[in-house]
Amino acid sequence: MHYEDFIRGLILWALTLVKDIIQGVLWWIHSVLPGWIPGVRSTLWWIRSLFDILVEAHIVDAFLSLVMALMVMAIAFGSILNLIWLEKKILARIQGRVGPRVAGPYGHLQTFADAFKLFAKEIIHPKGADKVIFMVATMILASVVFMLIALVPLSPDFSVSRIQGGSILVLAMFMLIPMAAMSGGWASNTSGSSSNGLRTGLVMGACGVPMLVAMIVPVFLARSLDFQVIVAYQASLGIYGYLVYLGTAFISMFMFIVASSVLTRREPFGNVDSTGLARGGWDQEYGGCRRLVIRTAEYFLIFFASVVVVILFLVGWAGPAFLPPVMWMVLKVHGVFFIFIWVRASLTDLGTHQALELGWKRLFPLSFLGFFLAATMKVMGVLP
Repeated sequence: MHYEDFIRGLILWALTLVKDIIQGVLWWIHSVLPGWIPGVRSTLWWIRSLFDILVEAHIVDAFLSLVMALMVMAIAFGSILNLIWLEKKILARIQGRVGPRVAGPYGHLQTFADAFKLFAKEIIHPKGADKVIFMVATMILASVVFMLIALVPLSPDFSVSRIQGGSILVLAMFMLIPMAAMSGGWASNTSGSSSNGLRTGLVMGACGVPMLVAMIVPVFLARSLDFQVIVAYQASLGIYGYLVYLGTAFISMFMFIVASSVLTRREPFGNVDSTGLARGGWDQEYGGCRRLVIRTAEYFLIFFASVVVVILFLVGWAGPAFLPPVMWMVLKVHGVFFIFIWVRASLTDLGTHQALELGWKRLFPLSFLGFFLAATMKVMGVLP
């Protein structure tokens, strides 16, 4: 099913309908009240000319991009709501608790209750805080989310834009997260938030380099920065070839998952920016809807990080034909997200120095080992 062609035709039909309605109304007014609209024929000519200009100016493509962005956002938001509910239920199951079950059927509305609670709280900021940068930190996170919606494809039919260097741009978006953390902590003008923001930047920087090297491996093997080309390369390998590919890139996939956990503050990296009495993280001074924006952005980021893992290492949206590609993508993302839930329930939090040692002394050399393995397999001709 070509959703893009269908939506494009629907937009053209809607624009034509609007044009015909306006022309019909003008002709009716002209027939009922002759002379009420002077130069009605020239007015209708201008309307038709404007319609042709809009079509030629790619206004349909602009509307198509907007509709596709809304559809991708709707799929991501619906998946995130389900993933949050699953996380609460799975954590409760592992820890011997019941989990959400009161708000809505099987507790599905608990997320909305938590969001409404944060939204209803008063918006405050510390005395002496830099209000502009304090607000810009949340705007950076929101902007990163919107850029990922535009850059990361969920399937060939659910893609807002196809850019040849999309993988590099996605990596650049992830690298903006430390900037939001450091600027938000500094702008709070409190010793706890400022120090926590700096710790966050250090830890995220230590794990950002392994994330870069991990993304280079599938790009190097597929010889393309385009996500769709990378997926097509994996699908063309066959079962045996893909197993070799997965074994070759397994270290890189592990690196990317760990780095994604750091950037989104998933356990065991949830409190790497906290120490002593400053246990609230870089965003401890944010409240109300600003805290809601930060939490929502982090879940969107972990969702798109899971999507990138599926695209780079798990054949993306490819799968048997009895399900559409976007459904295969959503199911695989749920599988990757289960790994994050499992790790959160199983491991204890790391301290700042432990996270830094893990990033620079373990992940950094291990990421280059994964790249060396991929290069060896490529040179030896094991992978095409």
